[in-house]
Amino acid sequence: MKRILLIGAGHGHLVMLRSLADKPLYGARITLVSPFPTLVYSGMLPGLLAGHYRRAEAQIEVAALAERAYVEFEQGEVTQLDAAARLATLKDGRSFGYDYASLNAGSLVDASFPGAEHALPVKPFGFPRRRDNAVTSLQLRSRRRSASPIVAATRLPSDSSPRSSPFCSRSAQTRCSR
Repeated sequence: MKRILLIGAGHGHLVMLRSLADKPLYGARITLVSPFPTLVYSGMLPGLLAGHYRRAEAQIEVAALAERAYVEFEQGEVTQLDAAARLATLKDGRSFGYDYASLNAGSLVDASFPGAEHALPVKPFGFPRRRDNAVTSLQLRSRRRSASPIVAATRLPSDSSPRSSPFCSRSAQTRCSR
Protein backbone atom coordinates (compact mmCIF):
# COMPACT_ATOMS: atom_id res chain seq x y z
CA MET A 1 0.00 0.00 0.00
CA LYS A 2 1.45 3.38 -1.03
CA ARG A 3 1.76 6.08 1.67
CA ILE A 4 0.88 9.60 0.52
CA LEU A 5 1.70 12.51 2.83
CA LEU A 6 -0.07 15.82 2.29
CA ILE A 7 1.80 18.61 4.06
CA GLY A 8 -0.40 21.63 4.69
CA ALA A 9 -4.02 22.50 4.02
CA GLY A 10 -3.53 24.96 1.17
CA HIS A 11 -6.09 25.39 -1.59
CA GLY A 12 -4.69 22.54 -3.70
CA HIS A 13 -4.96 19.99 -0.89
CA LEU A 14 -8.45 21.20 0.06
CA VAL A 15 -9.64 20.71 -3.51
CA MET A 16 -8.02 17.27 -3.50
CA LEU A 17 -9.81 16.34 -0.25
CA ARG A 18 -13.14 17.43 -1.70
CA SER A 19 -12.49 15.27 -4.78
CA LEU A 20 -11.46 12.29 -2.65
CA ALA A 21 -14.65 12.62 -0.61
CA ASP A 22 -16.60 12.14 -3.85
CA LYS A 23 -14.30 9.49 -5.34
CA PRO A 24 -11.99 7.77 -2.82
CA LEU A 25 -8.53 6.58 -3.82
CA TYR A 26 -8.21 2.90 -2.93
CA GLY A 27 -4.86 1.22 -2.38
CA ALA A 28 -3.22 4.20 -0.71
CA ARG A 29 -2.91 5.43 2.85
CA ILE A 30 -3.20 9.21 2.79
CA THR A 31 -2.26 11.44 5.72
CA LEU A 32 -2.75 15.22 5.94
CA VAL A 33 -0.55 17.18 8.36
CA SER A 34 -1.74 20.70 9.17
CA PRO A 35 -1.34 22.96 12.21
CA PHE A 36 -5.06 23.73 12.42
CA PRO A 37 -8.11 21.44 12.22
CA THR A 38 -10.19 24.48 11.27
CA LEU A 39 -9.20 27.35 8.96
CA VAL A 40 -10.85 30.47 7.64
CA TYR A 41 -11.09 30.71 3.85
CA SER A 42 -8.82 33.70 3.13
CA GLY A 43 -10.99 34.88 0.24
CA MET A 44 -13.83 35.47 2.69
CA LEU A 45 -11.77 37.02 5.50
CA PRO A 46 -12.49 40.65 4.54
CA GLY A 47 -16.23 39.90 4.52
CA LEU A 48 -15.93 38.13 7.86
CA LEU A 49 -14.14 41.09 9.42
CA ALA A 50 -16.70 43.49 7.96
CA GLY A 51 -19.53 41.42 9.44
CA HIS A 52 -20.97 40.19 6.12
CA TYR A 53 -20.41 36.55 7.12
CA ARG A 54 -20.57 34.62 10.32
CA ARG A 55 -17.42 32.73 11.22
CA ALA A 56 -19.14 29.39 10.58
CA GLU A 57 -19.84 30.47 6.98
CA ALA A 58 -16.18 31.24 6.26
CA GLN A 59 -14.66 28.30 8.14
CA ILE A 60 -13.17 25.25 6.52
CA GLU A 61 -13.40 22.22 8.77
CA VAL A 62 -10.16 20.65 7.55
CA ALA A 63 -10.19 17.63 9.89
CA ALA A 64 -13.82 16.84 9.04
CA LEU A 65 -13.15 17.24 5.31
CA ALA A 66 -10.19 14.86 5.62
CA GLU A 67 -12.37 12.32 7.41
CA ARG A 68 -15.01 12.47 4.64
CA ALA A 69 -12.19 11.90 2.13
CA TYR A 70 -10.86 8.83 4.03
CA VAL A 71 -7.69 10.76 4.80
CA GLU A 72 -6.01 10.62 8.23
CA PHE A 73 -5.69 14.09 9.76
CA GLU A 74 -2.67 14.79 11.97
CA GLN A 75 -2.48 18.15 13.69
CA GLY A 76 1.07 19.46 13.65
CA GLU A 77 3.81 21.25 11.75
CA VAL A 78 6.42 19.55 9.58
CA THR A 79 9.84 20.94 10.53
CA GLN A 80 12.08 18.48 8.65
CA LEU A 81 11.62 16.66 5.40
CA ASP A 82 14.22 14.02 4.57
CA ALA A 83 13.60 13.20 0.91
CA ALA A 84 16.29 10.49 0.80
CA ALA A 85 14.80 8.62 3.78
CA ARG A 86 11.25 9.64 2.79
CA LEU A 87 10.55 10.80 6.32
CA ALA A 88 8.77 13.91 7.59
CA THR A 89 9.38 15.00 11.17
CA LEU A 90 6.92 17.18 13.06
CA LYS A 91 7.67 19.92 15.57
CA ASP A 92 6.51 17.66 18.42
CA GLY A 93 8.93 14.89 17.37
CA ARG A 94 6.49 12.55 15.65
CA SER A 95 7.53 11.34 12.24
CA PHE A 96 5.76 9.95 9.20
CA GLY A 97 7.20 7.83 6.46
CA TYR A 98 5.89 8.31 2.95
CA ASP A 99 6.22 7.06 -0.60
CA TYR A 100 4.95 10.34 -2.05
CA ALA A 101 4.78 13.76 -0.41
CA SER A 102 2.86 16.80 -1.57
CA LEU A 103 3.71 20.25 -0.20
CA ASN A 104 0.82 22.72 -0.15
CA ALA A 105 1.31 24.62 3.06
CA GLY A 106 0.16 28.00 1.79
CA SER A 107 1.99 31.22 2.44
CA LEU A 108 3.22 32.94 5.57
CA VAL A 109 3.38 36.62 6.41
CA ASP A 110 6.78 38.11 7.28
CA ALA A 111 6.17 39.82 10.61
CA SER A 112 9.70 41.14 11.08
CA PHE A 113 8.91 44.76 10.08
CA PRO A 114 8.39 47.57 12.60
CA GLY A 115 4.77 47.77 13.78
CA ALA A 116 4.00 44.15 12.86
CA GLU A 117 2.82 43.50 16.41
CA HIS A 118 -0.22 45.69 15.59
CA ALA A 119 -1.14 43.71 12.47
CA LEU A 120 -3.23 40.58 12.07
CA PRO A 121 -1.60 38.23 9.54
CA VAL A 122 -4.02 36.86 6.96
CA LYS A 123 -1.99 33.75 6.11
CA PRO A 124 -2.36 31.24 7.64
CA PHE A 125 -5.59 32.14 9.40
CA GLY A 126 -6.49 29.37 11.80
CA PHE A 127 -8.61 30.13 14.82
CA PRO A 128 -6.64 29.76 18.01
CA ARG A 129 -8.02 31.92 20.84
CA ARG A 130 -5.69 34.87 20.16
CA ARG A 131 -6.94 35.31 16.60
CA ASP A 132 -10.54 34.66 17.61
CA ASN A 133 -10.29 37.62 20.00
CA ALA A 134 -8.52 39.74 17.38
CA VAL A 135 -11.29 39.16 14.81
CA THR A 136 -13.96 40.12 17.33
CA SER A 137 -12.01 43.27 18.20
CA LEU A 138 -11.52 44.21 14.54
CA GLN A 139 -15.19 43.60 13.76
CA LEU A 140 -16.28 45.84 16.62
CA ARG A 141 -13.87 48.62 15.59
CA SER A 142 -14.97 48.51 11.95
CA ARG A 143 -18.66 48.76 12.91
CA ARG A 144 -17.99 51.94 14.92
CA ARG A 145 -16.57 53.77 11.90
CA SER A 146 -18.14 54.54 8.57
CA ALA A 147 -15.18 53.13 6.64
CA SER A 148 -13.54 49.84 7.47
CA PRO A 149 -9.98 50.28 8.84
CA ILE A 150 -8.98 46.83 7.60
CA VAL A 151 -7.43 45.92 4.28
CA ALA A 152 -6.75 42.26 3.65
CA ALA A 153 -4.98 41.25 0.46
CA THR A 154 -4.22 37.86 -0.92
CA ARG A 155 -3.60 36.56 -4.42
CA LEU A 156 -6.29 34.06 -5.40
CA PRO A 157 -6.73 32.02 -8.56
CA SER A 158 -9.19 33.70 -10.93
CA ASP A 159 -11.88 31.08 -10.23
CA SER A 160 -11.45 31.30 -6.44
CA SER A 161 -14.24 33.57 -5.32
CA PRO A 162 -16.56 32.78 -2.41
CA ARG A 163 -19.22 32.22 -5.09
CA SER A 164 -17.26 29.31 -6.53
CA SER A 165 -15.36 28.21 -3.43
CA PRO A 166 -15.40 24.45 -3.00
CA PHE A 167 -14.63 24.88 0.70
CA CYS A 168 -17.21 27.20 2.24
CA SER A 169 -20.76 26.72 3.36
CA ARG A 170 -23.62 26.86 0.86
CA SER A 171 -25.25 29.79 2.70
CA ALA A 172 -22.08 31.88 2.28
CA GLN A 173 -21.91 31.02 -1.43
CA THR A 174 -25.55 32.02 -1.86
CA ARG A 175 -25.01 35.33 -0.04
CA CYS A 176 -21.95 36.08 -2.20
CA SER A 177 -23.84 35.59 -5.44
CA ARG A 178 -26.48 38.21 -4.60
